[in-house]
Amino acid sequence: MTVTGNLRDLFSRLALVGNDPYPYSTTLAPSLVFADVDFSGA
Repeated sequence: MTVTGNLRDLFSRLALVGNDPYPYSTTLAPSLVFADVDFSGA
């Protein structure tokens, strides 16, 4: 995933934080929902 722009601006658009960390990973990170942000990646 590619994120361009200001990281502070990105997280100011954070709308929701999920309660769904993937339990089979060493990094337990939840889903994040951002309002009015476009992501791109392969």
